[in-house]
Amino acid sequence: MKEVNFRTFILLFLFLFLFVMILLSGTGRERGQLRVYAGQMSDLQTDTGDEAEDTEENKTNKKDTKIEIGKAKIYGITSRTYSGQEIIQKKLTVKIKSKTLTKNRDYKVTYSKNKKVGTVQIKFKGIGNYTGVVTRNFKIIPKGTKIKNISAGSEKITITWRKQSEQTTGYKLQYSIDKTFQKYSKTITVKDVKNIGKVIKKLDHDTPYYFRIRTYRTVGDRNYYSAWSTRRRAKTKGSALVKAPSLKFVDWAAGNKRSEE
Repeated sequence: MKEVNFRTFILLFLFLFLFVMILLSGTGRERGQLRVYAGQMSDLQTDTGDEAEDTEENKTNKKDTKIEIGKAKIYGITSRTYSGQEIIQKKLTVKIKSKTLTKNRDYKVTYSKNKKVGTVQIKFKGIGNYTGVVTRNFKIIPKGTKIKNISAGSEKITITWRKQSEQTTGYKLQYSIDKTFQKYSKTITVKDVKNIGKVIKKLDHDTPYYFRIRTYRTVGDRNYYSAWSTRRRAKTKGSALVKAPSLKFVDWAAGNKRSEE
């Protein structure tokens, strides 16, 4: 009986030992799986970090790949005439190489001092895929005037023109015997905008003269000129001729001489 109980005890002990070993081995696998899972999670975290780094790097690269708008060529900027309103350039074209940029998508435009006669600055600022700033200038010139009346004498010509006082300092009156005004021309400055007439004296007799006029505005130390008016022509009158002695007087003188003989 004692032997049977001892054997049963031994068998139970072995059974329990094996059972514990099986449990321990199962726990080891689970731990291994946990380690695998942990490693995978670590790899995932590492990959996510790399992706984040790549994203930041891509952002940097995107910034680096933006095109400098300073390389652009800008067309359509012209001088404009004063109107009393803010003046903008309506036909601007901005190009980089062969590509035409689109306003408010690739660049924005702002103006400064674009209402009165003077120099206006345009600023082009890159947006979207473009960066940087480039500036250009254009002039606002005063309104022009035109010749109203012109009359000629023997040595002088009288000329009048329309008054233009808005954003105007004075007038420039030019005359010449050359209709292109390239040679033999003279310019007279009229500094008072209220003065709308001029008598030009000491001209040659029986000679055609050509006239044109424009306004100007002084801003600081710089003058801004309107376009020239339409050319006008006037011809001075011929000089008075000295009358020859009458034939009667000659005949009378000769008759007296004959009678004396």
